[in-house]
Amino acid sequence: MEWQYTPYTLLLFITGGITLATGAYIASKRHVPGANHLLVLLLSTTAWIFAYLLELSAVDLKDKLFWAKVEYMGIVSAPVHYALFILNYIGIYQRIKRPRRLIIGLTIIPLTTLLLAWSNESHRLIWSVTDTIVDQGLTYLMLVHGFWYWIYIVFVYALLAITSFLLIRKIVTTPDQFRGQIVLIILSCLSPWLSSLLYITGTNPFPNLDPTPFSFAISSLCFVWALFHFKLLDIVPIARGLVIEKLETGVIVIDGLNRVMDINATAVSLLQQEKRHILGQPLILEHSAWGSLATALQESMPAKLEMSLNQVYYEVAVTVLDDKKPQANGRVITLHNVTKHKEAELQLQKAKNAAEAADQAKTNFLTNISHEIRTPLNAVVGMAEMLRQTQLNANQAEMIDVVMQSSDSLLGLINSILDYAQLEAGNLTLHKQAFDLTDCIESAIEQVSQLANDKLIKLVYKIDENTPTWLVGDAVRLRQILTNLLENGIKFTEEGAVELFVTQTSDAMTSPQLHFSVQDSGIGIAADQIPHLFSPFHQVDSSMTRSYGGNGLGLAICKHLVGLMAGEIFLQSTVGQGTAVNFTAQFGTPTNKNVPVITLRKQKTTLASKRLMVITKDASQRRHLSREARMVGLEVYAAASAQEASYWITHSQSFDIALLDTAVWQEDPNILTTLHQIDAPQPIPTILLVPPNTTGTAVANGSSNLFSGFLPYFVTSSQMQDTLLNVLATSNTTSAVPPEPGKMMSDRFPLKILIVEDNKLNQRILENMLAKLGYSADVASNGQLAVQAAYQQAYDVILMDIQMPVMDGVEATQNILKENQWQKRPYIIAVTAHALEGDREHYLASGMNEYISKPITMNQLVEVLYQSVSVHSESIPPTPEQTPKPPEETADTPVEPAKNDPPLENPLDLALLVQLVGDNTDGFLTTMTPIFLEDTQEILQRLALAVQQADSVAIRHAAHTIKGTSASMALTKLSQLSREMEMAAKEENLANAPHLLEQIQAEFKRAEAALTQMGHTTV
Repeated sequence: MEWQYTPYTLLLFITGGITLATGAYIASKRHVPGANHLLVLLLSTTAWIFAYLLELSAVDLKDKLFWAKVEYMGIVSAPVHYALFILNYIGIYQRIKRPRRLIIGLTIIPLTTLLLAWSNESHRLIWSVTDTIVDQGLTYLMLVHGFWYWIYIVFVYALLAITSFLLIRKIVTTPDQFRGQIVLIILSCLSPWLSSLLYITGTNPFPNLDPTPFSFAISSLCFVWALFHFKLLDIVPIARGLVIEKLETGVIVIDGLNRVMDINATAVSLLQQEKRHILGQPLILEHSAWGSLATALQESMPAKLEMSLNQVYYEVAVTVLDDKKPQANGRVITLHNVTKHKEAELQLQKAKNAAEAADQAKTNFLTNISHEIRTPLNAVVGMAEMLRQTQLNANQAEMIDVVMQSSDSLLGLINSILDYAQLEAGNLTLHKQAFDLTDCIESAIEQVSQLANDKLIKLVYKIDENTPTWLVGDAVRLRQILTNLLENGIKFTEEGAVELFVTQTSDAMTSPQLHFSVQDSGIGIAADQIPHLFSPFHQVDSSMTRSYGGNGLGLAICKHLVGLMAGEIFLQSTVGQGTAVNFTAQFGTPTNKNVPVITLRKQKTTLASKRLMVITKDASQRRHLSREARMVGLEVYAAASAQEASYWITHSQSFDIALLDTAVWQEDPNILTTLHQIDAPQPIPTILLVPPNTTGTAVANGSSNLFSGFLPYFVTSSQMQDTLLNVLATSNTTSAVPPEPGKMMSDRFPLKILIVEDNKLNQRILENMLAKLGYSADVASNGQLAVQAAYQQAYDVILMDIQMPVMDGVEATQNILKENQWQKRPYIIAVTAHALEGDREHYLASGMNEYISKPITMNQLVEVLYQSVSVHSESIPPTPEQTPKPPEETADTPVEPAKNDPPLENPLDLALLVQLVGDNTDGFLTTMTPIFLEDTQEILQRLALAVQQADSVAIRHAAHTIKGTSASMALTKLSQLSREMEMAAKEENLANAPHLLEQIQAEFKRAEAALTQMGHTTV
């Protein structure tokens, strides 16, 4: 095949490239109706262009004819797909019932033409003459067209004329945003059309060339402009035709002059005018119902309104069409028929009104009937109470108890119904005032304590130490929630405990949010039942209701009340393991400290200075009773047996009252003889602790006169206080004999004490403090010596430092406890300057009994010594020389100066020193200052060397020692700086260590100068 280069090759190649690239872009839009036809159109023209390029490049007639026939593949395809694209674009194609017939009809002539072109040598219907002509050195194909060619031309021109007419007509009725698209589509068609006319009429200014393929460059550019500027295939009239025209919602498009630019059939019917009289004319709203819309249009702002037209309701929206060209701004008015919705809304409102009326009637009925039931029930309860005060036999007393219990249950049900009715009607509001959280919780516990006692279930609560207890809120409703949840927990628990935990979840100072969790070890709830539990009257199943009781309103009421407190309630449960009901509630804090505080529990006479003996074998019961007794001010001594009780009675001061466990009394009835024959003005009033599910009379078995009263095993402080006050009021017992003047703690509680401390200063401080209490302690300077001392002699108490050479306190404790020879296990107290979060738990886990942090106050020391006594006797009385308790110190907060701090230039906190060692500060400083200065100077040298060598372990040890000794000397600033150094070493962050060392050295010099000035250094 021989080729020639023509000057038109490059131009045709560029034209074909543009057309092909446009087709590639359109391929990504094939989902748009008609896009496939546009794609085939562009591919057809591309094939036409490149085939013509090859025809011009060929030299031989045979080769030129071959490429001319290839051209016809594009020539016959392009017009058909152009027509199909236009029909899709303007929406006619979608309205054709049988589009396949249309496609077949459009392709008959083109396919025939293609076949005739490829078989032209047989019939000459396409080209009657084929030859070549040479012009200016280039060979061109010379063709004389046959009969069928002209038939095909007529067909193509007819298609172009029809589609152009449809497009021009579309311009009149289409919105502005589509007109640019249509104009460019017409231009893309007009360019090859005119070129073809020049070619077939012989008026071609380029002899021997067909300008049609060249004109496709203009067509492609028109399509590119339409695609990217006018968003062809993104916004097409067909979308408007299919969506807008067929909408039941009326749509009117107006321009900036309120002229109607587009309107769909629904809107035309509403305006009751012909469409041709509406388009292009100002929007006229003649009906009075259109008044609100006319007003909205005058404001040129977006608007939403409702209107009624011929008993049909419409929701009208006016949307502003913002365009980059101000003159193109217009608005779209939509009129949505909402008659059905409006009628449903009216019906719903009627139903709502009827329901509210019925609900109010129900609420009124429940309120009235509840009050009607209360009136006779109060009479029943009152009469039963009066009968209870008379002489009754056992059967009669039991029947009265049944009446009272049933009355209480009925009253509870009535109260629940009333509460729920008020909540449901929205009539219940919270009454907020200041209250004590502890008082509220204990009041709730008192209400359910009898139920817990009857089932031998432990009932405990814990308020996190960081939780505020002085709050503003509805204490009565909070107690109602807690009582309900605690009662549920007890009901569904056969053994174990029901526990209440309170923490703060929000740090807001003025409106703290608290989290309450009531946890039980009961039967649990299946997961599929949990979502329904807070629904009114819902119960898990009827058999459970018969077994445990309940009306299904409690949790629903709790949910309502928690909601009023701006909180949430949720439940977690595992069948067979228990349930945890959690809720949050928002409270306020009193702004005025003198604001009156609501108290839910009865205010009773104090029992302070009264001495109580608790005698029970159960260790947990001893702790429980001791705690409850101390809450009402009693000085408590506890014994595990009759022999131990006899010891306390013989070797201690007289007691005001005694609590005696039934088991101890039944095991040794002579215990009463011991209690009644002591050297006192009269016998000790004795209250018998009665097991669950029985009565004191039944247990005493004819010996009731020996006891002053009876109490259940698990008694609350309030119950205990009531009973003790009644017993003391009816007896002639005198108050406890005050402690003998000058009598020391060691005289009443002889203890053998071991101090384990490597620092000499701290040794002397502890020895002096213990000496004030009458104790003479042994000293071990490290853990290894402590272990040896403990093996050689039995100690009651070991005060154990943690960080020591040779062997630390934790290891020493573990070694001491390995020995099983102890008749009485030593009470080991961690005494350390470690005051970090989790330290206490760590030391207790290692086997220690208690933990106190340096600096140690006298009150702290006395308290832990009493606790050591309570391990065996459960006796934790207040200190004989009771002093005001210093502010509590958190685990990682250094000692804060008191309000009457000395001036800042004095590094010695005298007020704190008084708290630490008592009034004899001069004697303390005279003894301790030389030791402190000598030891600290040596440690500072080690610290400086460790900082220079970046030895974090040595830094931490030295800083820890200085922190403890300086705190014991009330040198607060020096202790704080040493703590910072210790923390930096612990975290391996020594970047600031040199600066901290300078501060510590400077502060030590200030301390040395202050102590020297006060005359407490050696001369």
